[in-house]
Amino acid sequence: MKIFRHSGGTIIKVFSKVKMFKSHPVTSYLKYSFFSALLYIIPAAIFIYDYSYTKSYFLFIGNLLFGIGIAIFIWLLNNKNSNSKSAGYVIAAGHITALAGILFAAVLIFVLLLIMAPELFKAAAPGTEHITHSPTQLMGNRSIITIMLFSAVVGNIIAGSFISILFSSTIKIFKQKAN
Repeated sequence: MKIFRHSGGTIIKVFSKVKMFKSHPVTSYLKYSFFSALLYIIPAAIFIYDYSYTKSYFLFIGNLLFGIGIAIFIWLLNNKNSNSKSAGYVIAAGHITALAGILFAAVLIFVLLLIMAPELFKAAAPGTEHITHSPTQLMGNRSIITIMLFSAVVGNIIAGSFISILFSSTIKIFKQKAN
């Protein structure tokens, strides 16, 4: 792992020994991954703001929006220049963007929980750690944090990988039929 200094002075870690990352400009993918993470955070913020924690479908809507953000990236990557990239390259780029977006989403979820629901992180006596309006199935404050992080990581892995594989292959098929 090499550490490079970006022109702004920030440190960017690049995995130079991994073959998948060598031909990809990973730093240029970060804006699309952050955009996808922001798309995920909007419904997650609505879920947290509700305080009843019963409308978990907002988390699934966030996963769908995350997948749409990855699809937009793949479409823009394919249409960026006239010579089309290989399907493997586009799939790898989609996965790299999805993984970075998942990291951004997990950090943003944690920050959002700290800002909007700080009572989740307060220590309580055993057996009394629950939020007053939460469903009885949630066994304490930690379960809401777990549900949020599980959705941000696993749900977005599934959405990002599925969209990366399906959308890049579909674009290649349509481009071949058009030619």
